Amino acid sequence: MESTLLVLLVVMLVVSLGLILLCEDAKIKVKYGPRAFPIAKATDGSAGYDMCASEDVVIPPGTYRMIPTGVYVQLPRFSVGDLVHRSGMNSKQGAWVYGTIDSDFRGDVKINMFNMDPSEEIRIKRGEAVAQLVVKELHQGSLRVVDKLKETKRGTNGFGSTGRNGGLRDSRCL
Repeated sequence: MESTLLVLLVVMLVVSLGLILLCEDAKIKVKYGPRAFPIAKATDGSAGYDMCASEDVVIPPGTYRMIPTGVYVQLPRFSVGDLVHRSGMNSKQGAWVYGTIDSDFRGDVKINMFNMDPSEEIRIKRGEAVAQLVVKELHQGSLRVVDKLKETKRGTNGFGSTGRNGGLRDSRCL
């Protein structure tokens, strides 16, 4: 009886320790360089963490620049960090951002920003929020080579095929 109770206690301890380790692995770990600004969500409902420039940057019209943040992240295993533009910068200044951070990357997170405006430069000041880091879980399925794929209504129709003239979308949005 005592040995069964001891085994049960050991099993409970191992399971509890495993759950603690799993929870720890699920956290986003952050390290800040000397000129970095802390990342944070603007509101509880924000999808991403605001990322700030760690130095001043000027982006001429029609070009891109890599904006350093001084932020280093360790994302949970089986996740990805999408770097996306902040809607205000995109709509008001023509700034376009996109990047991917793999879970095993440990370098300075840099924001690849493109200035879509044909005539105005974009001036980024140190400390200005320039992008959002949106962390998502990844599907870790394996690949299987097949001779045929399941048929769908869309089939091989690509770009524009579900739009106004594509006929695959109902007319509720038109």
